[in-house]
Amino acid sequence: MYLWLELILLLGGFTALFAVAPPLVRWWMKADKQKRFSDNHINEFHKTRDWALRITALAAGFILFPLHSLVLGVIIAVYTILSTGLQAYVEWKYTGNPSNYKASLLQLICFTAAFVFVFGWISMSPTFA
Repeated sequence: MYLWLELILLLGGFTALFAVAPPLVRWWMKADKQKRFSDNHINEFHKTRDWALRITALAAGFILFPLHSLVLGVIIAVYTILSTGLQAYVEWKYTGNPSNYKASLLQLICFTAAFVFVFGWISMSPTFA
């Protein structure tokens, strides 16, 4: 019973963190808006590196998923952190608005903290052990 309540609260928090928080942070910091569900590549360098990350994460998922099903969550977390870090680097290096990379760094910190919290919660939960 409590596991389901915790899981629903956790999923609600993640939905708020991943869907609602980034646009609000970008608005608050006066950074450029990002389109939803599209490739927000700054230039060709960003596009090639991002696609290399995607292909690597996909290959790692196919190779490592049969070993342990929780590995998929780790791969998604690592991909999200690396992709957001790459975006922050490219925004810092190649865009004129300094608020862009600061918003991406704040988003990266929030994502990393959320993933650490979730994996800690999973490791301490008796159901997932």
